[in-house]
Amino acid sequence: MLIRADDRSIYGRHDAEGVVCVRTKQTVLIAHYPPTVQAGEATKIVEQLADYLIGVQY
Repeated sequence: MLIRADDRSIYGRHDAEGVVCVRTKQTVLIAHYPPTVQAGEATKIVEQLADYLIGVQY
């Protein structure tokens, strides 16, 4: 199920598992999180990594 989609990110979920996709300048980060990880924590980590990569022009 699609949770959120905007110009930068796409979040999806199936039961307790999910996926976070974030676009940077040169790449797309795709992260899958298992049922043992909370969605908010996974999203925070992937978005922070994307912010870092954007900050170093990648």
